[in-house]
Amino acid sequence: MRSGDVTPLAELMDEKFRWIGSERLGDPPPECNGREEASAVLKRAVKRMPARDMESIAIAGDRILAVAYWHEDQGPPGVERVYNLLTMRDGRIVKMEDFFDRSAAERAFSGAEQGQA
Repeated sequence: MRSGDVTPLAELMDEKFRWIGSERLGDPPPECNGREEASAVLKRAVKRMPARDMESIAIAGDRILAVAYWHEDQGPPGVERVYNLLTMRDGRIVKMEDFFDRSAAERAFSGAEQGQA
């Protein structure tokens, strides 16, 4: 991703991958469906925003909560961190949800652990 090549991430996505984004950033759209659409959105995002650095990764069963941050004012206005909640199945990413609020992301992650999501 840092080099602008989204192919390695796209190759991990299931064909029916679903990405639930946020209207807050305007891109990705509130929802992307399929690997091809998500790859196109990722390519646009990499061109307009500098790479993020990983802060932490938590794994629980088939769920991953990845926290990334931008350095001083390099990210979108008013956004310092993004919380990506990934759902895996058979070694493929089948769903990704974007959060910009830590407590909302942690609630979604813990609810998923308990089978409530």
